[in-house]
Amino acid sequence: DKEVSRTHVLRMDSSFSVAFNARFNAALAVWPRSLVFQLWESDTGTIRRETMLGELFLPLPSPTVTLQTATETSMQFSCDRRGRTELSPSGTSTTTKVMAGTLSFKCGWQTDSIGRARCPPVTAETFG
Repeated sequence: DKEVSRTHVLRMDSSFSVAFNARFNAALAVWPRSLVFQLWESDTGTIRRETMLGELFLPLPSPTVTLQTATETSMQFSCDRRGRTELSPSGTSTTTKVMAGTLSFKCGWQTDSIGRARCPPVTAETFG
């Protein structure tokens, strides 16, 4: 497992949404087993904590799919991690805060100067 890239910390806006608008480039010599998008929460209180909220396993593009021909795909995710305890006027109650959302992405191969996909070599084990 190798981390290819990460975005800088982004805060949710008033509509509880975040737009990453990031492009991740990696030169691959062999086909990866998977592509994983991980969503982390950073708590910047007195003790800095990072908690992984979820993982989305993205489909690997076929050797013929380029960034120019890839279609935008959306995947939904949710996390039921226990939130903070909230006090109500009638007593205490524990609320489970659920984070859910949609990740929209395009996944494809860069092309060389004559338009061929720059994917790793295809072998018998590639899709096997």
